[in-house]
Amino acid sequence: MSIKIFIKRNTQWFRRREIHFLFLMIFILGLYGLVKYENMVGRPSSSQLIFSHNISTGIEHKQVRILCLITTEFEHHQTRASVVNLTWASRCDKVMFVTDLEDPSLPTMVVDLSGRDKLWGKTKMMFDKTANYSMEFDWILKADHDTYIIMENLKNLLSHYNASQPLFAGAIYVCRSNVGECRDFDGDANTDEVYMTGGAGYVLSREAVRLFLSGHDNPAKCRPGNSGPEDVEMSRCLQRLGASFIDTRDKHGRNRFFHISGEDALSLSDNLDRPDIAWISSYKLLPLLSGSECCSHQAISFHHLKTDQMKLMEYMVYNLKPHLPGDEDLSPPTDEAIIPNSMLVHTDILEIVMNIRNDSLRKAILMKEDIDFKKAAQILFKE
Repeated sequence: MSIKIFIKRNTQWFRRREIHFLFLMIFILGLYGLVKYENMVGRPSSSQLIFSHNISTGIEHKQVRILCLITTEFEHHQTRASVVNLTWASRCDKVMFVTDLEDPSLPTMVVDLSGRDKLWGKTKMMFDKTANYSMEFDWILKADHDTYIIMENLKNLLSHYNASQPLFAGAIYVCRSNVGECRDFDGDANTDEVYMTGGAGYVLSREAVRLFLSGHDNPAKCRPGNSGPEDVEMSRCLQRLGASFIDTRDKHGRNRFFHISGEDALSLSDNLDRPDIAWISSYKLLPLLSGSECCSHQAISFHHLKTDQMKLMEYMVYNLKPHLPGDEDLSPPTDEAIIPNSMLVHTDILEIVMNIRNDSLRKAILMKEDIDFKKAAQILFKE
């Protein structure tokens, strides 16, 4: 090949590469400009969206960021709060335990108000303390230290809604005006108040948080002071400030937020005369469902849980699952799992063998047919 032909062909190759590179740069700059424009006008950019394949609906889900505010007190830090922090709260984008004393073992926000009778004041104060960073999040969740939240299900629900609208979501009830604590703080005794119960946890969109921060000091719309039923007053305040409430039931009409435990939700209709849950009959706004239809397959919260129940929930939701085709088979080889009949009566030796960490050694012992158990006991248990 002559030098001229070689130079000519390579020159053409480089020109083609230059053209490809130029088109690539134009594409990148155009995409960058689109993202900047979308950010300027306040819409979620392409880079802020994640898409999940949903066969039944084809819905495109937007990623959401949630700030979790969990109310507790110092006496519960090493029990309920600790378990919450190690389980579902670890899936929040940021979590703060709103409490009366600092604790280096937990991410705490100190609000020096304790007791249920001051929870409304505590709630206003804790939202005020988030003012410098709350707008970084799409939603703020307020929950108690005996509530369990399935964060993935909460984020899936909220991904359908625009956090730039003033929205409020949770377990919806109605506080009747014939109940003393439900009456309007300004003296109006004829108002039934639709509200999101605090025990089940409730969430405010970014815009609802902005409205609340700027408006909860208005005594014409929101109750002044620290006293009052916190969940009713929060709902009343947000409603008067212009927030809309979300019906959080699934498309089959099943509830997702629960002010009670899962066990109580499953047997609710049989236990409505029980003193601790009898209130539901008077406060209900939605039909009471029971049995397997009580709860959505994408339930979000359960309340009044002890620490052992929370640990069980964590295992049941995130670790236990039925074996499906294609899943890893967790069964060991059968010759390693069958315990020889002759060893079943020598429980002391069996306990030692079963706790041998070396698989090959344990297998060799279990498969050995002529074990002298008397001699083995003399060796293992001689004083």
